[in-house]
Amino acid sequence: MGLRQSLVAFSSVLCLWLGPGKTVLAGQPPLEESAVRKVIQQLVDGFNTRNADGIAQLYALDADRRDATGTYAHGRSEVAAMYKRTFQALPQDLRTRFEFSIRFLRSDVAIADGNYILSDGRTGPFTIITTKESGQWLVSAGRQGAAFP
Repeated sequence: MGLRQSLVAFSSVLCLWLGPGKTVLAGQPPLEESAVRKVIQQLVDGFNTRNADGIAQLYALDADRRDATGTYAHGRSEVAAMYKRTFQALPQDLRTRFEFSIRFLRSDVAIADGNYILSDGRTGPFTIITTKESGQWLVSAGRQGAAFP
């Protein structure tokens, strides 16, 4: 199991243990949390405008993603291709929004954990691990659960 997979597994257990609204690394500057929230909002905006290449730029070069179908992508180009396939399969007017909390494991690692809500009423879970690299917050790993009514 690689470092990124270990982080995802650890974060899942940690999120269950902590419960909603708790923080691992208390006292994170509001600016850091705001920067992570901005990345997550850019993901939402990219989805809603069908900008697969823009979404991929929010991911670290060696990031990975697993979508609701279980399909795996590694690296920005595969992430972009995954989103392009997703956008071709979805209705053009389908939009999303995210409800989530952020937990900092370290000053340079944060987990966004919550639900996505689709405009057709379906919802599903997601977890996004962001890391701060060279002063910029990027998605290092993303996991999306299946949407349900």
